[in-house]
Amino acid sequence: MKWVNLYVVDASDKKDLYQEILYQSWKSIHSYRGDAAFGTWLYRIAMNTVITSKRKQLKLPAFEDLTAYSTISSADESEMDQKEVLKWAVLRLNEVDKLLITLHLDGYSNIEMAEMIGISINAVGVKLFRVKQKLAELIKKTDHGV
Repeated sequence: MKWVNLYVVDASDKKDLYQEILYQSWKSIHSYRGDAAFGTWLYRIAMNTVITSKRKQLKLPAFEDLTAYSTISSADESEMDQKEVLKWAVLRLNEVDKLLITLHLDGYSNIEMAEMIGISINAVGVKLFRVKQKLAELIKKTDHGV
């Protein structure tokens, strides 16, 4: 679940989030019905845990600059390799777009993504197309090609 790195920067926060994902998975194992693949079910648990965590953070008073979540500054852009450029662009997406592209990059099909997120397969296709366009625009603005 490398995609968790897109939502949490601090190492201790990452560990806490992983522990929370494990706890929520363990707590919810009885709800697994076998309708979808186990990996799909587990990904959905993880995804919901991350989103819930982010919502809780937003309700707390903000004492830090939100740009801290972007670990790559514009001064460093000229030295980024392709993966870093892609990560830089993905970090600038909204939460839903970030989720869709990470699921896509993890190799999930549109059908699996629709099951996980709870939207239609067509909606996944349309949203994914738009996310790819946003990423292309962001990457083009950095004068880097991926």
